[in-house]
Amino acid sequence: MKRMVMLLSFSLLSLSCVSKVSNRVVMRVLLDGNPTTGYGWVFKGSDNNRVKLVASEHAVRSGSEGLVGAPGTFVFSFEGIEKGDDRLHFEYSRSWEKAEPARKHTVNVWIDDDLRVLER
Repeated sequence: MKRMVMLLSFSLLSLSCVSKVSNRVVMRVLLDGNPTTGYGWVFKGSDNNRVKLVASEHAVRSGSEGLVGAPGTFVFSFEGIEKGDDRLHFEYSRSWEKAEPARKHTVNVWIDDDLRVLER
């Protein structure tokens, strides 16, 4: 089950950041979304399999706690497993619908010698 956490409000569709978690360096991709509509962002994979998804969750925006229908942010955390280029693919859809996703998003990344995932 995805746990809810608080984040600052983001007006961008996506934002990535690198941080250290338990002696691991992870890159986070943040995507705006509203799961109360039935839609959610899903990581669909990468072109070269040089990253590993280590966590995903939905975060409520600060100030929106307890508000029904309030938007939030989907947070995806990645670790590098092999040096080189990669492209991450995400889709915003309803899991029960067979239609094309409402939105798609890609993030171009570079995995460096220390296996840090950096947005290009």
